[in-house]
Amino acid sequence: MKTEKEAQRIFFIDGNNVCYWREKNVYKDKKKEFSFSLLLDLLIELKERGETFICFFDANMEHKTGKEIDKDIYLKLVKNYSNNFKIAPAGKRADEFIIMAANRYDAYVISNDRFSNERKKEFASDIKWLEREYKPIRLLKGIAMYFDFADEWLLMLPDLSIEKVIGKLEEDEFKKANTKLKLLIELLERPANFEGKIANIVTDKNFGFISEHKNKGRFFFHFTNVEKEWQGKLEIGDNIYFDKSKIQPLKAGGDPPAINIFLKATESEKVLKKIKNENDFSKLFSIGNETLKNKNYKIGKKVFEKAFKNAKDFENINSVVTSIVSCEELLKDNWFKDILIKILDTIKSKQKTKNIFLNFTKTIENKLKKDKSILDYFVSARNSYLLIYDSEEIKRQKLEKERLEKEKLENEAREKEKLENEAREKEKLENEAREKEKLENEAREKEKLENEAREKEKLENETFEKKLKEKDAIENRERKLAEKEKELRENR
Repeated sequence: MKTEKEAQRIFFIDGNNVCYWREKNVYKDKKKEFSFSLLLDLLIELKERGETFICFFDANMEHKTGKEIDKDIYLKLVKNYSNNFKIAPAGKRADEFIIMAANRYDAYVISNDRFSNERKKEFASDIKWLEREYKPIRLLKGIAMYFDFADEWLLMLPDLSIEKVIGKLEEDEFKKANTKLKLLIELLERPANFEGKIANIVTDKNFGFISEHKNKGRFFFHFTNVEKEWQGKLEIGDNIYFDKSKIQPLKAGGDPPAINIFLKATESEKVLKKIKNENDFSKLFSIGNETLKNKNYKIGKKVFEKAFKNAKDFENINSVVTSIVSCEELLKDNWFKDILIKILDTIKSKQKTKNIFLNFTKTIENKLKKDKSILDYFVSARNSYLLIYDSEEIKRQKLEKERLEKEKLENEAREKEKLENEAREKEKLENEAREKEKLENEAREKEKLENEAREKEKLENETFEKKLKEKDAIENRERKLAEKEKELRENR
């Protein structure tokens, strides 16, 4: 009896069974229902998700491949990659070996086989997990269905959320076989992947730490060891796959370094992750077109919505419309009608004149002619916006008239104020001139009076001096007379 161990994330694939997963009665030629290319698609999808698988074949698989190219691919895989591809012994079906190995290693089995014979074996009591009611489900079933309205084959495995377009009805899948083989080999030759979660990121130092799921270990990683596609996009909590580096930790007891780090997610989750913090229109537009190419219309809508929000000009908007109208799937519901309204809003906000708005929307109108209902909806909405333009034009003219009237009144007020200022300035100058003249007159009058005073004083001085001289003359005459009288008295 096997010891209990933690269930490993490993898938045992019934290779013969998967090759017959194509929906029956689509081809008249029953040989076409067998598809080795379908098996390659499933294996590539699993490896791209970082899953581990072992594919089992019956011994007669080499003769069932039919096409020579399928046979060559089958032989290359079983010969060169025996760790992933096993062949049951001749005379024995691979089913028994798949169930025994899956039972021992707690693996998941991918097959539409009911394994009725194996349920009768001695070890049947240990394979109750084959029952659909068993949880967790370990017997995973899938199918490749053809959808006529889309002309495409869709590989679906619900329990693994696999939903992958694998080609059209009349497409020559064998031409792509070598391309698929090359991609599968590239994935197979990658080092074994470990699964973990981003535990911490030190952005300014360009490194972080990973918490490994299985053994609860911790790993160090540098941003340069993240796949280029996800550099700068990983966040704490993201589930990832990685490889252990052969390089030893920088110091004893340090966390071992991880390499080849890439996101663990479905294609839809990867796309949403890419656009989460992306604001570059060109990149968003490119991703959007890629989602349409891969028939992922639901995610494509989200991408184009964000691309539209980041459109810088009408040329960008026109590019978005061109891509959307080229895909009939995006025109089937009201989503595109909502986008058209947003486009009209954006053009309206950027274009102030009715004629330019009309020219831009005419360009879009021409692209919608193949879908009359969409075209009629757009034209009706556009006409509503034209009425808004007309209403705004009337309002604008009214505002312009009011502005001109106000401006006229303001100009008149300014002119009046200017004239009043000039009058006051003139009056001021006149007053100053009069004041100056008055002062000058007063100065002259004062000077005249001063001159007259000086003249009077001069005359008075001259008169005084004349009187003094006359007095002196009289006194001299009197003195001389006195002296003569004295002399006469003495002489007597």
